[in-house]
Amino acid sequence: MANNNAILCSDNTPQSVFFSGQSINIGSFVSATNGTDPDPLQNTQSCFEIYGSNEPGGEYTASTESYTSCYECLVNNYTVVTLVDCLTNSLTLVMDISQFGNIPTLNSVIFGTITSPIGSRTEGTYTDCFQITLITQYSENEYVNTYLPDLCTIDQIIHSNFSIENGCNECLYGFTAGTESSICVVCCPCTTGATITSVSAPHPTWTNNFGQSVSLLDAITLGGPNGLNN
Repeated sequence: MANNNAILCSDNTPQSVFFSGQSINIGSFVSATNGTDPDPLQNTQSCFEIYGSNEPGGEYTASTESYTSCYECLVNNYTVVTLVDCLTNSLTLVMDISQFGNIPTLNSVIFGTITSPIGSRTEGTYTDCFQITLITQYSENEYVNTYLPDLCTIDQIIHSNFSIENGCNECLYGFTAGTESSICVVCCPCTTGATITSVSAPHPTWTNNFGQSVSLLDAITLGGPNGLNN
């Protein structure tokens, strides 16, 4: 059984790659296949970062193509990202990974506007919270015949700095923006050796154009029932 010598770019799982007589350096980015169809258009060319030596019994066999990064390899080898809306989990959109400009993080959430092409099964423009559920590579034939007609475009990513653990809830029901600001409070009376305490100040919250509450961490509420001067 071959040892793992590569990381699969789409999900970071370890895999074994046979170099097929090529000289491939550690740290290289290559495409490789485990397909057996005589028609190369039917076989998926998966992308890998090599971290070990050649594995003659590897599950995947490297092609002659090399790349400067995992992202470049994925863009050039038919990679589809699947997103699902956070509110109902009923709207599933697909798009080419090139729409992101980088490799998106699985299970991360974006709030943005996405357009699905005319005639596609999800035709329309949607401004919503979406979770990235899959990053999948396909053969050229499957990409062109199955996914290409439905591929969406990202018109705008409005916000994406949500936690992985609670991203959908944060996106749907409110989130924070800016860098946390604190205030220094002089203690009175002071205990021995204590003079100043740094505390988190109350932050103002506003509602954006999409009905979401946004807590402004880099601002301080000065008045009102819950403000700094209360």
